[in-house]
Amino acid sequence: MSAKSKRLPELMLPNLLFCLLVVLIHCFSAAVTSVERSTGLASAVVYFPWRLSAFVVQGFFFLSGMKLTLGGREYKWGHYYLSRVKGILLPYIFWVCIYYLYFYSIGWAGHTGSALGDLAELGNYLLVGNLSSHFYFVICVLQFYLLAPMILKVCRSVSASVLLIGAAAVMLLCHFALPEILSTVGIHFAYNDRIFTTYLFYFIAGCIAGDRYEEFRAMLAKNRAAVSVLFVLFTLIGGIFGYRQFLGLGVYSWLEIAHICYVIFAIFFCMMICQWASHFKFVESKAVALLDGASYEVYLIHCLVLNIVNRILEQMGIVRIGSSLALRLVLVYVISFAAAVGISQVNRMLKGKLVKQ
Repeated sequence: MSAKSKRLPELMLPNLLFCLLVVLIHCFSAAVTSVERSTGLASAVVYFPWRLSAFVVQGFFFLSGMKLTLGGREYKWGHYYLSRVKGILLPYIFWVCIYYLYFYSIGWAGHTGSALGDLAELGNYLLVGNLSSHFYFVICVLQFYLLAPMILKVCRSVSASVLLIGAAAVMLLCHFALPEILSTVGIHFAYNDRIFTTYLFYFIAGCIAGDRYEEFRAMLAKNRAAVSVLFVLFTLIGGIFGYRQFLGLGVYSWLEIAHICYVIFAIFFCMMICQWASHFKFVESKAVALLDGASYEVYLIHCLVLNIVNRILEQMGIVRIGSSLALRLVLVYVISFAAAVGISQVNRMLKGKLVKQ
């Protein structure tokens, strides 16, 4: 998500792009689950934008790693942790409570029979991040922030190739092998996506790219053709065979590995395009800075807005997939970004007044 300090234009743009796409994923999710799985146009129109946007969470971890090491940064760790508490953890706690109150009001949460039971339930939601589908990201990224001193030291003392191979090995082992190993002893862990190892490769890759930023930029510029070809290739492989699996026309055990390759080259492709687009004047506009500065608030807010919009559309009888999807997209984007920018601006004004005092 966006840092509160001044950002490089080529980092602001992918941050905003990823933010737009994560909202798109959640807006399309209801259509994906309800569309008739046939070879008709409707299922393809719904499936492909949803599936091909599924690299943005990994992209956020990549950007988070870049920001940790960018420009050879050194940290006063007490200040670093305080800034993460204020900028990441406290807004998360606030919005989980707001979500809980809303879900309580419509009967989806709480009502355990006692106030103590409701508080315990809320505490569990805060710790696990499962009150809403997107909160797992915050739980996972906080683990990286907690481990930041160790990660920074390792990244600056171990060769990049060894780090990347090791991070990939740990990520794949924990993703594919660990659940199977645990299940053999009767342990079924349902929250693997909330453990930092699930995204370790992307965060470490971001750390390496940030620490060697000019080399990373030069690598992207030098390999534009290769990155573009590999992006298109894995887009086609993942899209075509993923769609066939979605329709029930086949099961492909290798598809997840292909998707990981797609994610890597999708991130590189987006960084490359944003690097090129950063030279346009609009990137330095106040509007882009405002949206970039509000991206974390958008992430936290948008699923609540989406839930409310879905309930209103259902109550109004707007259930056709095309109509409801179009309205959902417009309303969720407009309300989420407007609310997030407003909240971000109020927070800045309050901070400014506190500093003056």
